[in-house]
Amino acid sequence: MLVITEGRPHDPIDRYEGRYALDDTRRALQEMRGHGLHCFGLTIDRRGRAWLPYLFGPGHYAVFSRPDALPTVLPRLYARITAPGE
Repeated sequence: MLVITEGRPHDPIDRYEGRYALDDTRRALQEMRGHGLHCFGLTIDRRGRAWLPYLFGPGHYAVFSRPDALPTVLPRLYARITAPGE
């Protein structure tokens, strides 16, 4: 599963934010991995390096700065995350 996001898990209307949102999202991703699903996070949030390792694990995320680069980034990223041994 590829998660493309503009930032941290956050919904101010439902007050789904902060540590609770991070922990809840992390738990959901762990459960998915427990069912054999590979999860990878991709964000435009430069601060994502602070929270993506916690959610997705080291090496299972990427940060990019230009949304218009997605057509170029996605094929390379797909090749990387579907390579044998990943």
